Amino acid sequence: MSSKRRGLFILAASGWTAFVWLNRIRNLVTDDRSLSFLVVHYVIAAISLAFAAGLAVIGWSMAAGRQPTSTSAATAANSNDR
Repeated sequence: MSSKRRGLFILAASGWTAFVWLNRIRNLVTDDRSLSFLVVHYVIAAISLAFAAGLAVIGWSMAAGRQPTSTSAATAANSNDR
């Protein structure tokens, strides 16, 4: 599988995750549930949406033909040049 196809797959997974959790948040707004239930699910939704955003960045980069860069890897490479 090419890097571009993998990137598109990651973008699709990211979009699906965002869709599911945004829909769940919309449903939670109208639910008559306990406060603890709502807090737990809003926290899970926020974490899942953050992961989806991170995956979208990686997927977009791969689909565009660029390899995602790591700050620590770039720092380690620069320290070896000295």
